[in-house]
Amino acid sequence: MTEDQSPNVPDKHAVRNMHKALLEALRHREQDIMRYVVILVSALGGFAWLFQTDSAYRLHALVVGTYGVILVFLLGAFYALALGYNYRSLTFQLALLERRLKMQSVILAAWPGAATETDGHFEAFRKKSRWGVIPWCTPPEIVKFFWVAFVLGILLVTPLGFVASDTVRGPAEGNAAPEIVCFAIVVEQVSRQMPLSPAMDALRTAIPYVGAACFLLAALGPVYFGRKMLRLCDRQRRADREREASEEAEE
Repeated sequence: MTEDQSPNVPDKHAVRNMHKALLEALRHREQDIMRYVVILVSALGGFAWLFQTDSAYRLHALVVGTYGVILVFLLGAFYALALGYNYRSLTFQLALLERRLKMQSVILAAWPGAATETDGHFEAFRKKSRWGVIPWCTPPEIVKFFWVAFVLGILLVTPLGFVASDTVRGPAEGNAAPEIVCFAIVVEQVSRQMPLSPAMDALRTAIPYVGAACFLLAALGPVYFGRKMLRLCDRQRRADREREASEEAEE
């Protein structure tokens, strides 16, 4: 029985079709960039709009709006990281298929699937999933820019929202109204505001703590996805060794 007739060897035509389908999926991941633009622009635009409102509920809007924007940035950061992990796992699958098709000699040397030594492609992906000894899986190039933008957005919005809500609540009517600058918008203190309920005042006070927690979650998210990627590599390596041992036993 030849190698191509072995029941453990998939049909090469099917493997090539799978390779083509995975390449298409990879291109679709790269085209998701407009989603990040929409999330980033709408969140920043909504936050800037909060400073233009001039009503008795302005303080309430600032508090609730600040939490809303922080949450949107956190979700955006994890969305970017999740798609980044999906991108890495797709390239890992592509590398496995390319080795199965013996394409190492016709692909770029920097591509993980080009490694010719035993388990070289596994080590290449493990290296890409670590930062030193720390598991670390970030999105590819342009998507990484938006992940960084979401993380920095949390860092920007948190102090601005807290300071602005405290400023609006500030001195009583007749005192000099302080001003703050945000996104080139000069905000003047309104003379009358609805009094804050104890619950809303507690929410305003908690803005820095919630913002700091969300910043840490977004900034350290690559550790979680790095651990997932390393586990994926290890599981696949064990599966390949078991398959090779089974093929040798059959021979």
